[in-house]
Amino acid sequence: MKGKSFLRKKKLLVLFLVLLGLGGSAIRFADKQGRIFRFVKKNANELEKVAVSCLGGNNSVEYYQGIKVEGLYEGGHDIVEFSSGGFGIVPSSTYYGFYYSPEDVPVATAFFMNCDGYSLVSEEKDEGAWF
Repeated sequence: MKGKSFLRKKKLLVLFLVLLGLGGSAIRFADKQGRIFRFVKKNANELEKVAVSCLGGNNSVEYYQGIKVEGLYEGGHDIVEFSSGGFGIVPSSTYYGFYYSPEDVPVATAFFMNCDGYSLVSEEKDEGAWF
């Protein structure tokens, strides 16, 4: 009897720890968008210098304060894409980042440039998301 009770408690403890870990991960990524907005606002001048340099053909900067400079993507409107990470298991992954557009035009990021069925949804003034 004691063996079954101990095994049951052990299973419940493992389940609790797994749920605690998942909850912690959800909380960690919950404010990711807000952190990106604050980061861009705080570092706007330096990020613009990196982007303008990249647009000019200089790809020597790979990271800026932990944010990966994905690089220049040429199209109807050229952009420089910055990636701040992501999480999840493909195909249900979520990626976070932002881009610099010298013409200040909302464009699909490089990930979606060749995908049909995605459209830009306006969230707030000067903000959008691709769905």
